Amino acid sequence: MQTEENMTPTCRLIIRELRDRHRRGYMVATVNDLIQGTGSCESTVRKNLRRLVNLGEVTAERRTNEFYARPDTTLYRLPS
Repeated sequence: MQTEENMTPTCRLIIRELRDRHRRGYMVATVNDLIQGTGSCESTVRKNLRRLVNLGEVTAERRTNEFYARPDTTLYRLPS
């Protein structure tokens, strides 16, 4: 797992948004959810989401036209 200090600011925002959504009972988030939650543009969210998937920080799958992301359980080790 990457340490939070080594991640881009957008990666940190995505992880925090996924973690917060998961704590509120949402098991997945769409790219649109992450765009709204982070305030980042779509291309930035998609690029950083791919980075996080490649690092094994999140799991993502394509359903119809949307990507759904789910936090890895190790995300709970990141500080709030």
